[in-house]
Amino acid sequence: TNVILTGNDPYAQRLARITAPINNRDGLNIKVYKKNEVNAFAAADGSIRVYSGLMDIMTDEEILGVIGHEIGHVKLKHTKEAFRSALVTSALRDGVASTGRVASALSGSVLGDLAETLASSQYSQKQEYEADNYGYNFLKEHGINPWAMASSFEKLGELQASGNSSGAIMQLFSTHPEIKKRTAAMVEKATKDGYVRPGVGATTQKKTTSGSASTSSRWTF
Repeated sequence: TNVILTGNDPYAQRLARITAPINNRDGLNIKVYKKNEVNAFAAADGSIRVYSGLMDIMTDEEILGVIGHEIGHVKLKHTKEAFRSALVTSALRDGVASTGRVASALSGSVLGDLAETLASSQYSQKQEYEADNYGYNFLKEHGINPWAMASSFEKLGELQASGNSSGAIMQLFSTHPEIKKRTAAMVEKATKDGYVRPGVGATTQKKTTSGSASTSSRWTF
């Protein structure tokens, strides 16, 4: 079970500060999980969870870019599509012929299978690019240099190149649009829009810990 950090916890306080203009508004509910993985995900109801491992390696601006990306999945209804796909897949495993009868026909065991399927589901490459663009525009709308989208992807690329969990990382990146292409797309947009890449130290400093974060095999952004 993932633990949600609240109150005076440094991660919770930092996330509350970063998301103050948007959290608990327009159906959004953004919280941090205590987990040493670089990950974040969104649910169809507007619940967004950021892992503490991601917060360890990213600046405030980069974290907000990831959150904007996740908001994109919600607003563009990608999360609903992923849930529907997982629901139908689990229903079919249980031999339910009509998707109109899924809700009443699902057994307890199938509901457990559904949760597992949904947790490991991936967005399509098209959906990922759409959410990237949403996150980019989200940063612009909030007065933040959208270069943060590119720099957040660069950090993910560095994790891929490091090979610290080679098997999981290879599987992870095989199911997502190539991170270099996503980075290049964000660089191109920021350059075309006339934004200047921040220099070293120009963005909010990241919080670091003694542990080393790792990518998740269920990386969803």
